[in-house]
Amino acid sequence: MGPQHDFGVSLGYSFAFADTTLETGFAVTGVPTTTHLWLLGVEYIPIDALAVRLDLEMYAGVYSGPQRGPNPQVVYAHGSFDDGSLHFTPTDASLEVAYMVLEHPVAIAPFIRAILPTNDYETSGYAAAGAGLMAAGFGVELGVAHVGTPGTFATARYMFMLVEREDRGGEVTSSVSLNRSQAQLYAGYDFTDVTDVPLSVALGGSLWLTHGGVQLIDTTATGTPLFTYHDVIRRQEYLTLGGSVGYVIDDTISVNIGFEQLIWGNNVAEASIIKAGVRWDGNVLDLLGE
Repeated sequence: MGPQHDFGVSLGYSFAFADTTLETGFAVTGVPTTTHLWLLGVEYIPIDALAVRLDLEMYAGVYSGPQRGPNPQVVYAHGSFDDGSLHFTPTDASLEVAYMVLEHPVAIAPFIRAILPTNDYETSGYAAAGAGLMAAGFGVELGVAHVGTPGTFATARYMFMLVEREDRGGEVTSSVSLNRSQAQLYAGYDFTDVTDVPLSVALGGSLWLTHGGVQLIDTTATGTPLFTYHDVIRRQEYLTLGGSVGYVIDDTISVNIGFEQLIWGNNVAEASIIKAGVRWDGNVLDLLGE
């Protein structure tokens, strides 16, 4: 976390492709989906150790699989975005406030986070843009440098989110809890500390566990609320592993690129993800000439 009045603007992009949906005990193949996500973030430090971050996400996606199964009674495409065309929409805005309670020897920053859908976007189908539900929660982020060897570092993050209930299906869906836990753990090496090359590498993973939800296999009866809203109320569980490379261009601009692969999941797409991002950092007082 930077000094007081530091200001940052970031733009992240991720490209994901999946041809398979993992369900309890089996996989649905031949349902290819390509997804593009852009994340615009603004971060400001009004006082020492306090960071406020606002993010806005933009989605683009296309489902390029069949509309129906070999048996015409079986419908694959079940959302308005599943028509084979590329669809664009803003999705969620999020606000996060973190306070660093300890900097050394381990940086500890508890935070609170809120998520608000920006519009009534599509929530059903293989190419659904998201869940469309408000959420709020809390968590903690940890960081440590020079883990035994100069240049090494590790970060960890845990967050618990209270998620709005899906009420469009009446009591059948509103009775389903979708609260969740999310965790990330990464370890890496920063070459800057030992070689003066402003390059860093990191390896790690992300875990998502829904504390509730329904199994997709239990929502196949067409015409029921469980079927209509199964993409929103499903019990999502997954683990991804991957890595990233970061490079500091100068005192204000840094870039990164990374890759993630889903290695375990339930009621989710088996996605391969490529990520890239750029960030600019400065100080408000410098910008104002003070």
